[in-house]
Amino acid sequence: DDTISTLLYLAAYWHSLAKLRMHTETSLHVLDDATVHFAKQLRYFANVTCPQFPTVETDGEYAARRRAASRREAQQTNMGSNANQALQVSKEIGGKRSKGFNLTTYKLHSLGDYVTTIRKYGTTDSYSTKNVSSSDSFNWQVYDVNSPSRVS
Repeated sequence: DDTISTLLYLAAYWHSLAKLRMHTETSLHVLDDATVHFAKQLRYFANVTCPQFPTVETDGEYAARRRAASRREAQQTNMGSNANQALQVSKEIGGKRSKGFNLTTYKLHSLGDYVTTIRKYGTTDSYSTKNVSSSDSFNWQVYDVNSPSRVS
């Protein structure tokens, strides 16, 4: 209980620091230290706490895996595969698979880059990672040489 409480506290603390709209060198040092403590707590949670609790895939994940196996089975049957291969696909499904906490996600990997990114680009509310297309907001017909309104 203490491990999870500490992890939740550090997650909220780190998030509040990361989303500040204005940073100073002091606040960036605090964020950097909080990132180190948060990462250590995440690793402790993944290595010590998680193995104590058996977890399995969700009902939705299990249903999706069964649907995918059924599609593969139908394709093999349609292609003229023998019945043994179709039976093997059915056996592969089994029950729900065990799932563990995954530390190897990009979101967790990039935590250490927040301070550097804030120093380089500013706070996270001052820019967007959305792709921008100039054609979305620009009326090209006005400047089209072949436009009927430009022909005199």
